[in-house]
Amino acid sequence: MQMTIAPSISGMLRLQTVYVSADHIPVQLIEFDLMEFRMDAYRQMSIACPDQIARSVFRRRVEFFFGRLAASCALSQYGAAHIQLEIGPQRAPIWPSGITGSISHSDRFAAAAVIPHEFGNGLGLDIERRLVGTAKRDVEYVVLDEDERRLLGTIPLNQRANAATLAFSAKESFFKAVSASVDDIFGYEVMRIDSIDLIAKKINFSLVKTISDEFRQGTKGCVDFLEIADDHYLTLYRRRPFHN
Repeated sequence: MQMTIAPSISGMLRLQTVYVSADHIPVQLIEFDLMEFRMDAYRQMSIACPDQIARSVFRRRVEFFFGRLAASCALSQYGAAHIQLEIGPQRAPIWPSGITGSISHSDRFAAAAVIPHEFGNGLGLDIERRLVGTAKRDVEYVVLDEDERRLLGTIPLNQRANAATLAFSAKESFFKAVSASVDDIFGYEVMRIDSIDLIAKKINFSLVKTISDEFRQGTKGCVDFLEIADDHYLTLYRRRPFHN
């Protein structure tokens, strides 16, 4: 079932379905203009605006709306576009029974994807603008370890900012996909980026610390990515079904 978007809303956005990985998971991607947004959009699309969002700054209200709109578009394939997603204890959306998903946004893009539980126990989606200046240095020396910085050094100079952005985004996607099911709090350091393939659009990683029975030290995985604009990347990680 395709979701209907009010004409006054559709005029301020561009909606498309993109496929980030070989798993062919559809991602609903919205490009929007921050300054064209009006709060009446929440009412027109029957999207609830929680009190903490209504009290937040303008940019946060806009990004939340388009993130929830992208989620509604993604849920429409399961006939669940009308469901209001509550905010969970870790600020992540609470998905309908039998479905898992992820939402991400910047000040220009919002995206969401959902999958049934039999296809994956978790999904992590992240959008990042290319890191530059201080933000890039902070990621390189706070988020990445020495081996990861050495990896960046092997990448052509004109692609290093992109690679640093992708490394950070991959860790964000992994965290989103697994954090709700891991008892212990963990940081970026548990996941080491082993390689970034800018042609195949894949980021390979391994875990350097055990965080659960499923995710043990030495576990390897892959995050897929897509360049959605000259200065924006989208990464996606699917947590595959796990059985003891």
